[in-house]
Amino acid sequence: MEKKSSGVPNILIYFIMFLLVLIVAAPPIFRIIFKEEEQATPPTTSSGVTQATALTCQRDVVVGSMTYHVKIVSNYGNNILNKVTFVYTLPTVTDEIIVDNPVLTEMNTIRNSGLVTETNSATDVTFVLTREMKEATPANTSLDNYFNPLETQRTNLETLGYSCSQLTA
Repeated sequence: MEKKSSGVPNILIYFIMFLLVLIVAAPPIFRIIFKEEEQATPPTTSSGVTQATALTCQRDVVVGSMTYHVKIVSNYGNNILNKVTFVYTLPTVTDEIIVDNPVLTEMNTIRNSGLVTETNSATDVTFVLTREMKEATPANTSLDNYFNPLETQRTNLETLGYSCSQLTA
C-alpha cells in the first residue's frame, strides 16, 4: 500500500490557495472601505481641471455708418487663464469713406502680434490666443493687456466699454 505524503507539500498548497482567495477578495473589500473618500474629492476632468470659468465680454462699436460686434471670451481652469478668443462680427455693408477705423486697427494689432491663430468666415474674424502660445514667446508683450487674472481681465474690459458675464462650472 502507498502512503499519502503529507506535511510540507500540503501546507504549501493550502498557503497558495489562501493567497489566491486573498488576491481575489481584496479589491472589492477595499472599494467598499474606501468608497466615502472617493466621493469626498471634487470631480476632475481628464485634463485635471476642477473649476472652469468662462468670462464673456461684448460690445458694439459704431464707426461711421458701420456697427462691429466684438466678443472676447476668456477661459480659465483652476483660476489660470488658458485661452482668449476674440470674435469680430463685421458689418454687412462697409463704409469706404472711413479712413481711421479703430476696430480694424485693433484687429491688425492682434493679427500682427504673432501670438494668435486666425480663422475667417463670411461675417466673422476669430483670433485665438492660448497660454501655450503666450508662454512660448514671453518677450512678446503686445497682448498682455488681454491675458490677465479673472477679476483684472473683467475690470480692464469693462473699462473699455465691454459688458461682461461669467459662467463657472
